[in-house]
Amino acid sequence: VAAAEAPAAASATQPAGVATDAHIKPAEDRHCTDIFFLILYFIGWIVFLIVTLVGVADGIPSKLFKPRDYQGAYCGVSENWNNGPDHSDYPSQAYTMNVSASVDSVAKQLMCSEATSTVLMGASSPLNAAQQENYACACCLTPCASCVSSYDFGKGGDITDENVLSSTVTQKMSSLTLFTDDGVSLFNPASAMGDFGTSIWNQATQYFYKACVKDCKTDYSALTPTGADSRDYIYKPSADNPLRIPWDLLYKSNDAAVGKITNVLRNEFKFKALPKSLCPYNEAYCVPFPGVTFSKLPGDYCGFELTGKVKDAVGEIATSALKSLGGESFSNMADESFGTMMGDFEKSIDSFIITALLSFVIGLVFLIILRFSIGFCVWMAILLTFVLFLVGGGIAFVRSGQCEGAGLFDSGQQVAVAVTVAGSSAVKNAVSGITHSEAMKENGDGTDYRGVQERTRSGRKCKAWSLAGPKYWPGLKDSAHLEENFCRNPIIAGSTNKAPTIWCFTEDPSTKWELCSPIGVILPECANGYAVAGESSRTALKVFAGLMWAFAGIWIMLIVCCCTKIRLAIGLNKVAAEFLSHKPYVVLVPITQALMGVIWSLLWALSACFLLSQVPDGYVPKEAFATYAEAYGTADDPGKCTNSAPVGSVWKDETCTGPNPKCWRCAPPRFNLDIRFFISFFMYLWNNAFLMACGQCIIAGCVGVWFFTPNKEKGKVFAFREAIYNVFRFHTGSLACGAFILAVVQFIRYLMMYFKEQAEAQKNRVMAIILKCLAYLIWCFERFIEFLNKNAYIQVALKGTNFCTSAMNAFKIIMANVASFGIVALLGRVITGIGYFFIMLCTVVLGYFIVKGMHPEISPTIPLILYVIVSYMVGKLYMAVFGLAVDTSLQCVIAAREMDHDGSFVPKCLKDALPAKVSPKKEADKQDPDQVQEIKHGFFTGHS
Repeated sequence: VAAAEAPAAASATQPAGVATDAHIKPAEDRHCTDIFFLILYFIGWIVFLIVTLVGVADGIPSKLFKPRDYQGAYCGVSENWNNGPDHSDYPSQAYTMNVSASVDSVAKQLMCSEATSTVLMGASSPLNAAQQENYACACCLTPCASCVSSYDFGKGGDITDENVLSSTVTQKMSSLTLFTDDGVSLFNPASAMGDFGTSIWNQATQYFYKACVKDCKTDYSALTPTGADSRDYIYKPSADNPLRIPWDLLYKSNDAAVGKITNVLRNEFKFKALPKSLCPYNEAYCVPFPGVTFSKLPGDYCGFELTGKVKDAVGEIATSALKSLGGESFSNMADESFGTMMGDFEKSIDSFIITALLSFVIGLVFLIILRFSIGFCVWMAILLTFVLFLVGGGIAFVRSGQCEGAGLFDSGQQVAVAVTVAGSSAVKNAVSGITHSEAMKENGDGTDYRGVQERTRSGRKCKAWSLAGPKYWPGLKDSAHLEENFCRNPIIAGSTNKAPTIWCFTEDPSTKWELCSPIGVILPECANGYAVAGESSRTALKVFAGLMWAFAGIWIMLIVCCCTKIRLAIGLNKVAAEFLSHKPYVVLVPITQALMGVIWSLLWALSACFLLSQVPDGYVPKEAFATYAEAYGTADDPGKCTNSAPVGSVWKDETCTGPNPKCWRCAPPRFNLDIRFFISFFMYLWNNAFLMACGQCIIAGCVGVWFFTPNKEKGKVFAFREAIYNVFRFHTGSLACGAFILAVVQFIRYLMMYFKEQAEAQKNRVMAIILKCLAYLIWCFERFIEFLNKNAYIQVALKGTNFCTSAMNAFKIIMANVASFGIVALLGRVITGIGYFFIMLCTVVLGYFIVKGMHPEISPTIPLILYVIVSYMVGKLYMAVFGLAVDTSLQCVIAAREMDHDGSFVPKCLKDALPAKVSPKKEADKQDPDQVQEIKHGFFTGHS
C-alpha cells in the first residue's frame, strides 16, 4: 500500500484495479512518528514498576484470602485490625451456631402464640400500654409498619393451650440443645423441628457464625466439656430486641398461670458451649451445631460435614447436597468481598492458565465456523436483535415495580394476579351494570378506600369481617365500612399500630391477614421500598421499556429499507473470510497479542493484590452503635460502617447490656483502593490499548495490500513481514499516542464509577445518578474514540503518517461516505459481537467447570470475572482480524467506487457492488505515471 508521497519510481510496479496488471506497493519513505508518546510510554512503565515495588514491600496479599471470623478478625494472625484479638493459635475457620437465628422461630412461637399473647395483652397484662404495643408489633399480632402479614409459626402453628405450647417448644429445643442422638432428630423432617435441619443450608450465613478454631478435624458437635472448662450459654433475646422485656418478665415470673411457660424459658434454652481453649470467644459464639462437623479444606478453611449417624439417617446423596448448599451459601456472603475473591484467584492460577489457553482454541474454531456461516449469522443477528428489544422491554417494565426483597418472578406473578383480578372485576361490572369506585388517596394509607377488592396481593381469598378474629383483638373502629370481605384499613381500637395500606383477614389458616392492592393497580406501592431505589430510576425503567418496544418496530422497518446494504455487509464479511483463507497466518497476530495480554493481566493482578491488601487502621469506626440502621445505614441515610467504598460490614455483639444497649459493630473490608492502585490500573488500561493497537495496525497493512492485488495473485502476495516491520520500526509512538488517549477516557469512566459507589455509600442519590449518567456519556465517547482510533491505525498502516494526521484523514473518509460507512460498519460489528459472545460464553462455561473441578473450596466469582476479561480480550484480538478485514475492505470499496478500474482485483462476492468501469484491456503501458500517483493519492486521502 503506497503513501501519497510515494516516489514516482514506485509506479514502475503497476497499480492493479486501474486497468492495469500490477498493484500498489508499500511506501518507501516512512519515518518515525510521535516519538514523544513513545518516551512517555516508557516513563509510565517506570512509574508502574516503582509503585509495584512499594506495594510488594508494604502489602500482605494473604489478607485477601485468609480466613476471617464473624467480627472481621483474621484467623492465625496475632495482630489483627484495630488491636483486635490474638488468633495466632486459632488458624482455621470453622462454624458455630448462631443461636439467635436458630431459635428465632421457636422463641416467637413460644412468645407470640395465642396461649402467651392472651396473657401479655389486655387489661391484666404485666406489660404497660407502650410495652404491649411494642410486643404486638414484634409478634406481628396486629398490622404495623414492620409487618406485612401475621407470622407463620411452622410446625405446630399458633398454639392456644399452655400445656401443648410447653410440650411443643420443649421437643423442638431438645433437638438443638441435646446431643444424645448426635443431631439425628434435628435433620429428621418428621421431628418437631420439621424441615429446619435441611432448610438452613440454603441460608447457612444466617444460622452459623464464622469462628477461628484450632483445627477442622475436631468433632465440635460431640464435645460436652465438664469441670473448669465447662461453659453454658443461656439464650435470651438480645438487649435491643422488643421481645426482651416480656421474655424477662415471664422468666422471672412466679405466677402459676404461666408456670409452664416460665419453666420452658428457664430450662429449655440452655446450650453447652465450647471451652476457651478451643473457641476464643464469648460462649454466645461458641455453641456447636448438632450433627455438624468439619473437614479440612485448602487455605485453612473448614468444609461442612455431617456426623456418621446423620449420614445414615438422611443418606449419602442428601448429605452431599446439604454440604454443597452450606458451602455455596458462605461463598456468596457479602463479607466474602472482592478482596477474598482476589485471594481465590491467586490460589486458582493453574485453572486460569488452562482456561486462557482454551480460549485461544475457541477463537480459532469460531473463525473456521464463521467462514461457512456468515450469511446465516447476519440474519440471525438481525432476528436476535429484534427479540432482545422485545424481551428487554418486558423485563424493564416488571423490574420498575419490583418490591424490595421480592424476586423478579414473584413480581411478575403479582402483576399477573392484579391483571386477572382487574379483568374478572371488569367482567362482573359489565354483567351487573354496576361500577364500584376503587379510588384511594395517592400515597395514602387506604383508610378512605371503599372498593370491592377481595383478594390479597398474593391472591389469597379474603375472609368476611363479620367472622370472629383472634381473642386478643379489642375491636376495630369504623366498623360501618367493613363490608363483606372487601379489603379495608380499619384502625384497631386503643392501638397506635396501623397498616401501611388496605388489608384483610384471609381464609388461609397459615396467613391470618395480608396486605391488598386496589383493583386495577398493576404495580402497587411497596411498603418496605422498591428493589430499584428512587422514583426517577423506576420511571426511567418504564420509559426504557416503551423505548425498547418502539425500537423493535423501528428495527424491522430499517431492515426492510436496507436490504441492499445488508447484502453488501454480507459481501464484505465474505471478503474478510476469503482474506483469512488466503492469509491464515494472520491469526498469529491475535494469538501473540492474547498471549501477551494474558501474561500481562496475570502479572498485573498479582501486583494489584499487594496494593489492594493495605487497609489502614481505623478505616471504619471502632465504637459500637445502638441500631443496625445506625451501623449499616438505611435507604436514605449512610451507616457508620458503610459510608465509604469499599464498604465495611456489620456484626452484632450478642453480649451487649445496659438500658440503652449498643450492640452493632463494624468490620473492615478486605481491600482498599488508594492512589497507588489507580496508577497501576491506568497503566493496565494503557498497555491493553497499546497491545490492541499493534494488532490493528499490522492487520490493516496486510488487508490493504491483499485487497488491491489482482484476484489471480491474492493467494500469493505476502505483506505480513513488511507490515510488522513498519509498525515496530516507525509507528510505535503513534500507537502509544492513540492508546494513551483511549486509556485516559477509560480511566475517567472507571473513576466516575468509583465516585458513584462513594455517592451510593453516602446515600446521595442525586450525585449517584449524575455520576452514572456521566459514566454512560463517557462510555459513549469511549466507543467513538475506539472507532476513530481503529480507522486512524488503518491510515497509519496505509500512509505512514502520524496519529493526528491519520485520525483527521480517517474522519474525512467517514464523513464523505457516512451513510454507506455507517450502515455496513454497523452490521459488520454485529458479526464481531457474535464472535465476542461465542468466545466469551464457551470460555466462561468451560472455565467454571475447570475451576470447580480443580478448586471446589473457593468462590468462583473472581476467577469467572477474570475469565470474562481474558476471553473478551482473546475475542477482541481474534475478531480484530475479521473486523479489521471488514473495515479496511470497506475503505477500499469506498475508494474503488471513485476509481476507474477494470474489476480485476474485485472479489467475486463484491462484483455487483463494484462493477468494472473500464474494459479489462492492457492499457497500463499507455497510462501516464503521474495519473497513477494521482489515483493513489485520491485513495489514501479520501478524495478522487
